[in-house]
Order: sequence, then structure tokens, then C-alpha cells
Amino acid sequence: MNLKEELYNYLKKEIGNKKVLIYPPYPGELLVAYGLKEHAPLVLMTYEDPLKVARDAKFLFDRVYLLSEETISEAASALTSEDFDLLILSEKSLDLEMPLQEDINLKISVDLSREEFLNRLEKGGLIQKSRVYEKGEYVVRGGIIDIWTVNCDNPLRIELEDDRIASLRFFEPYSQLSTNRIEEINLLVGSEDSIPVKDALSKFFKIGIEFEGCDADIRFGSVGDSLKFTPTTSYHRDLNLFRKDIRAYEKYSLFVVVDTKGEIERLKGLFDDEFPNINYIKGFLSKGFLIGDLQMCLFAEADIFGLLRIRKEETKRKLRAVEDRVFREGDYVVHEDFGIGRFQGLERVKIDRRMMDCLAIEYMDESRVLIPLEKSYLVTQYVSGGEGKPVLSSLSKKKWERKKKKVKEDLKELANSMLSLYARRASTKGHAFDKNTNLQRELELSFPFVETRDQIEAIREVYLDMESLHPMDRLLCGEVGFGKTEVALRAAFKAACDSKQVALLAPTTILSEQHYRTFKDRLDRFPINVEVLSRFTQDAEKEIKKRIASGECDIVIGTHKLLNKSIDFKAFGLLIVDEEQRFGVKQKDKLKEFRVNIDVLSMTATPIPRTLQMSLLGVSNLSLIESPPEGRKEVITEIIEWDEEVIRDAILKEIERGGQAFFVHNRIKSIQTVKDKLESIVPEISIIIGHGQLPSKVLEKRMTEFIKGQYDLLLSTAIIESGLDMPNVNTIIIDRAQNFGMADLHQLRGRVGRSIRQGYCYLIVGPHITLDARKRIAAVKTYSELGAGFKISMRDLEIRGAGEILGARQHGHIAMVGYDLYLKMLQEAISELKGEEVIKPPEVEVSLIGSFYIPTDYIPHQQERISLYRKISSAGSLDEVDKMEEEFADRFGKLPGNVERILMWARIRILSERAGISKVKESINEYRCEFGTPLSKDKIRNIVSEIAGLRFSYKVKLTVFVPREFLFLFLEKLVNS
Repeated sequence: MNLKEELYNYLKKEIGNKKVLIYPPYPGELLVAYGLKEHAPLVLMTYEDPLKVARDAKFLFDRVYLLSEETISEAASALTSEDFDLLILSEKSLDLEMPLQEDINLKISVDLSREEFLNRLEKGGLIQKSRVYEKGEYVVRGGIIDIWTVNCDNPLRIELEDDRIASLRFFEPYSQLSTNRIEEINLLVGSEDSIPVKDALSKFFKIGIEFEGCDADIRFGSVGDSLKFTPTTSYHRDLNLFRKDIRAYEKYSLFVVVDTKGEIERLKGLFDDEFPNINYIKGFLSKGFLIGDLQMCLFAEADIFGLLRIRKEETKRKLRAVEDRVFREGDYVVHEDFGIGRFQGLERVKIDRRMMDCLAIEYMDESRVLIPLEKSYLVTQYVSGGEGKPVLSSLSKKKWERKKKKVKEDLKELANSMLSLYARRASTKGHAFDKNTNLQRELELSFPFVETRDQIEAIREVYLDMESLHPMDRLLCGEVGFGKTEVALRAAFKAACDSKQVALLAPTTILSEQHYRTFKDRLDRFPINVEVLSRFTQDAEKEIKKRIASGECDIVIGTHKLLNKSIDFKAFGLLIVDEEQRFGVKQKDKLKEFRVNIDVLSMTATPIPRTLQMSLLGVSNLSLIESPPEGRKEVITEIIEWDEEVIRDAILKEIERGGQAFFVHNRIKSIQTVKDKLESIVPEISIIIGHGQLPSKVLEKRMTEFIKGQYDLLLSTAIIESGLDMPNVNTIIIDRAQNFGMADLHQLRGRVGRSIRQGYCYLIVGPHITLDARKRIAAVKTYSELGAGFKISMRDLEIRGAGEILGARQHGHIAMVGYDLYLKMLQEAISELKGEEVIKPPEVEVSLIGSFYIPTDYIPHQQERISLYRKISSAGSLDEVDKMEEEFADRFGKLPGNVERILMWARIRILSERAGISKVKESINEYRCEFGTPLSKDKIRNIVSEIAGLRFSYKVKLTVFVPREFLFLFLEKLVNS
């Protein structure tokens, strides 16, 4: 049976040419629209939540657009091109002004004025970036223009030769590499002119509710039901009632709409044996319906499980690639041989009669070192464990070597203790949990989102760890709001179903309460007992401990109280630790004890660089969640001084769209004064105060009332920083932002923009702040994209996690040599203790004739050039160099001679390393190749006999003189012989 075809034929006949339709209950208005689809493009005006209607409409229509303040650009593009099936809007949308769209035709071999084109993009509101990742962005690199307009599914790369279009090709934003070429395209770009939305809609066929100033061609009346259909029952997870109704409709065609293939498989596991006649459809619908005349019954997953699964479709891209940590002018850096210095930028100098870019680094006493690009891989950004400035190293190599030697000796001791713990755990038998049951599948189906691929993989890895005989020790790393808690919840449920108790350890009372509410809500219908131990539950603490000891409590959530000796688990099986780096030394020592024979899952929103070392070293396993939810936007960040008008507008704009706001003031002493100020600025809103010194019951009551929407604004200290999930709060104002660290600001900003609504963050700074504070604030604004925490952690020099996990002594070592060098030395120490050979590639000095730099008109951004220099200088294979050459040509256009020479240098270096050559020097007629390792005379004679013009000398070291045209042939023969 073709569901959509049969449905359409029935609806078309029922609706006919009626001018007025009695208002049908939802999803009746969508069915009406579907019955009128021959009139497309259609405009549907609704009193329902237009976002919900737009999501549901995608089940029936292919090209659906939502017209709202936040989607006006996409909607304007659809209206201008008339390329849509259904446009959905509410009464509020009718008051908007719609930017007029201009059509720009691009075609291969046709002239395009670069200057005029870029001017049109700027006037159209597109934003110039260093890389294109989102719609509405563009970038210019020499003859290459990357652009992503609202009417394109993928960004476009335009390659110009003079003012002629040489090629047009789409590219993938994650890798930045081209995908497919096209001959012609029309781009829609906004203009400076606009028209009222009402005028823009006038020529389209409209159905729905009558709105003032906008008449519908077919409208809904106010009473009754014009369609012979019934919305399905909501079963609220009562599967027995659902089974009973299925039996009653056994003669009907039965359909269940499910969002993913994985959900279909889980539902089949629950119902296939009893109801093999159910047809499962991959799609999304918030409400099902029954049509008696057709004997058709269609259930939505939300009907069965009593929740509306918020759609997070598989993202076409992961987070943008975590770019090489590129330092900026003024940043502290570490050179492996010279120590800690301050980066002063790229400097073009003449060395050995050739121009080249060097990294200019300042050391003690204003001494400077210029690092050629071929040695740039030896330089890394300096990251320590604190906010203080490091002392610049002197250029006395002995002092620096003594520092490194001291660190290395202590690292051997640390490495030994780490390996000892790892060995104990590897040799200990833990509890092998049972395979998943139907109960586990029911829990998974109750998740109100669709898992991203990363989430699914992380869940799979945790399940496998738990089912093995060895105790799990897994680190789950992911950005704020990317779904780590769901992974933990499923692990906890799996353990509880196997009669093992679970403890979830959180660093703050507020976060413990948040986790408790999440777990209680999701596990309410299952036979699982969840408790919370925090200062909010002091009165019941004794009773809760009794239930833990007797085994009545399956899952307990709390702060460090859970590590108290008075807590006695009857059957402890799984420990979940949220943000372990925020606990003290004593708590960490206790956690180390657990790691030997209890399954441990650690979670962190802190980016990889702070905690990944434990996984890199094979001491724990890592799961990484990189994919952001579908529709999640980066939070718009503004830096302001105290401005009552801006503050009022920001708060009211959020309240008017049905949301709530945070105002962070981190001083309890003056927080009441700030409340009085805010009440005078926005007297029409309700404000509640929250901070850590309030009595626990008062704080709990206030937070609960705010979550329930009883107040418009929460004025709080930084207690909201950790883990709070309030999707209705999408504006945050942070007072005295200069007093926060960058990582703290990033975490606070992460409290908003957690739904598909646009999030806003306002950083209020004082008029007189230090240069360092200004840099921190500016960097927070710069790094506002999804996943920016990876960059924030480096930029903030905020690696306290490493020091805290490994101890205060190691924290000091990180400060001495910098995080990257510290980690490298630790890896070497562990390899030595394991008896593994620490292989250091031989250094090859390759000296070529001619200029040796990337022209600034080819790659304008200095950070991009530094990143590529470092990538080239550390390439380990010819394949890597070949891929880089393709990337250069693709992203930046035809390679200049200079860049070709740099890639040639990389190829010579790689082959020379493999051939045992230590030095290659180019002259007009030949290359002089000096060997660092002995080579048999027979081998060299054989090669000499095969290549004309080859000469060699055995004075001090073997030296071979190779004619220019035969260098690569010579190197390849050496490597392959």
C-alpha cells in the first residue's frame, strides 16, 4: 500500500473545493494542507507552535520552510524563488520585514567583477570569515571565493582567473575540500531593501486561520471537525494499553512513524512477535491519526512513549575540524631546544641568499631567535596550569636542559605509578554485566532526542566495556550540551538492571540536583530507585544511607559526600564521575581505589587537551562526542560596558519570544543592589536571586520555581556554570566579565543556546580593564562557534585539569616546560618503562635555492599560514604531502612557484630521512647529499652505475653528488633498495 498516495486521494476528495473548513484538531491542519498540495506552493497560517508544525510537515512535504524572526533569511530565499511546497507561519511572523533577495547568476567561463561581487555580498549581510562553516558566511583567498548562501545546501567555491570564472564547485565545510563541480548556479543574496511579509505572501495560496491583514484562500472555521479522522490516543509509555488498542485495530492498516532506523529495530524487538503486521516508517511526526473510512491507523512514536522527541537529525558535518593550535602574536610558546619565549609573528628574512618566513620568538633580555619553517614543528603554544605569566627562558641551553632533565626524572616515577595502576586493573576481574534486555530498549526509546552518531558509538563502547570481565575505565569527553548525560544514564540503567548499585558523583549541589531530576524523570516508570545525597537532602541523609546499605537504592547521585566512609554499598557496580578534575586531592585518591575493581565512567565537558593524556597513554579508554545537535546555532556574543538601554532590550527581546534570561553577578555582597538596579531598568519582569550561600531548601525552591517559568530572570552567581540544562533560557548577561577566566566564560555561555533557538551572551566589562583581561574577553567573542571549547582551553592557558588529575607536583612540571612538551616527555617515559624503543626521526637539513615562503596574497591569514607551515614541516609521508598539495590547489587556487618549492622540500626531507641522508644542498647543476649513516660501497656503486652523472666521495662522510634531474630517482632507489 502506498500510504501517501492513498492518503492524498482520500483527503482531496473530502476537502474538495470548500472555501471554509471547520477547524480540525491537530494534526488535521496538516492533513488539510496535504489534501490541497496541488495548489503548492502553499502557505499555512497556524495557531499551533509553528516550529512543531514545520517539523511535522516534513513527514508529508519535501520542501518545508518556517517563517519566523530567526529563519527569515531562508524563508525569504524560498519565497523569492518560489521553490517550496509549504511555508508555515504564525500571526507574529506577519509583522516582520522580509529582506528582498537578488539573484546572482554564476557560470563557468563568464566574467565576474570580483570587487562588485564582494560588495554585493557585504551589502547582503554575509559575514566575512577566515573559513566558511555556516550559511551566511564567505571568505576571500586570492582568486578563490568561498560562499554559503541560504538557497544552497552546501557552500560553494568560486575560482577566478582574473575576472573570469574558471570553476564552480561545492565543498564540504568540515574538511574544507571540494566535492562536486557544477557548470552554473543562481545564488540568492539579500539586498538592503525589504518588504512587509504580508506583501510577500500575497501571490501564494494560503490556508489556515484568518489573521488580521492576511486573508486565507481556504480558511478554518472555529468549531467542529471537517475531516473524518481522529487524533490518536497518548499512551504515556503504557505499553499494555497500546497493545490492547492494536488488537482492536487488527483489521486496519497499521503504521508507526519512527525517527531513525535504530528506533525501528528497537520497536520491532518489542512488538514484532505479537504484531508482525505493523508497518514502520522512518520519519518524524508529533501526533498520529486514525481514519475510519480508509481503515488506516498511524501512530507517532510520541503517542506511544508520551514524549515529543526533539529532532536532532544526523548532522551532515561534525564539528569543524579541531584546527592545529596556532599561536598569535604575543602568545607564549615553547621551543624544544630553547625553552619558553614570546611569539612575535612571522618575519620574512634573507637566509643563505633566499627569502623565507620564520617564526620570530623573543627570549629573556629581549634576545630573539628566528625559527625557519622547516623547524616550526619544534614550536608549540605554551600552556601551563595557571593564569600567571611564565618567565622567559634565557638562551643558555644548559639551564633549559637542566629543567627538562629534572622533569624527566620525576616523570619516570609518575609513569611507573600509572602503569602499576593500569596493570592491577588489567589483571583484576570485574563484573561482566548481562547483555541488554527489552527494558533497556524501552529506556532508549524514551530518550526525547535522536542520538547523534557519536552518541551511539559512545553508548556502544560503554556497553561493551561493561559486558567485559575487566573493570571499565572510560573517559567520555564532549562539549556542553552534546549529550554525555544520556550515555551515563543508559550505563546506570544497565547496571541497575543487573542488580548492581550505581553512584553518580558531581562537583556541585546544583548539578547533583539537575542529574537527579533528569534520572528521576526518565526512570520513573521503571522499577529503579533513585536517590540524591547533597546539602538539599540533609534531613533525609540517614534514611538514604540505610537504603543504600540494604540495596533498596539502585542509583544514588550526589557530591563528594558519596565518597564518605559512612556510605556502605551492598552491591556497588558502577561509578560515574562528572568533571573529575574539579574534585580535590583526597577525593581523587579515593577514586583511584575504586578504579581497580569497579567500573568507572568519567565525563568531562572540558576539551581534550586537559584530560586526554590519560587516554593517549593507554591508561583509560576514550569516547569523544563531537557532533552538535541539528539546528544548534553558535551563541551570538557581544562585549558591552554597563548600558541600561542595551540590558533592557536584551532581556525584553528574550521575554517577548517566550523565553527566560540569566544575569550573572558573582558577588553575593552586592547581588541585592544589582537586583534593585535591574528592577528599575526592566520593572515589568519578575526576578529571582540564586547563590550558594542561601539555605539549601530556599535555593532548591527558587531554582525549581525558575525552571517552571514562574520568574523571567534568574540573577545568580556563577553557580549556574556547571551542567544546568534549561532550554527555555537563551539569553545570558555576565556582569564584570573581566573577572572570569576564559574557560569559565565559555561554560557560562554554554548555559544558553541549548535548543534550536538563537542564544545571546552579553559580556559586561568595566571601562578600565587590564590588557590581559581585554585579550581574554576578545578571544571568548572570537571563539563563539560550536565546539569552541577546544580552542578556549588552549587560549586560556587553562590546563588545571592535567595538574589536578596528576597532582600538584606534576602541575609544577607543566608550568616549567609547557603542556605539550610535558606530555611528549611523559609518553617517552612510559615507553621506556614498557621497554619500547623511543624512535626519534633523524633530522635532515635540506637547503634549496630560491624564495621559501607562502605569499600573503595567496593565503592572507597569518594563522592559516603558520598552521600550514607546521603541517608541512611535520609531514611524515609522501601521501601526506600529496594530499596537502591537493588541498592547497583546492582551497587557495593554483600553486605559486614558492609553494611548489616548499612541498618539494618536504618530499626531499621525507625521502632523505628514510635513506639515511643527513644533509641535502642544492646548487645550480646538482644536489650534494651527505649521509649520516654508513652505506656499503657495493650498494652505492650499484646506484651510481644506474644513474648517469652520479659522483660520490668518502672523505669524512659519504657524500653523493646527484644531477638535478635525477634527485628523486636517486632517493627512491635508495629507499627501495
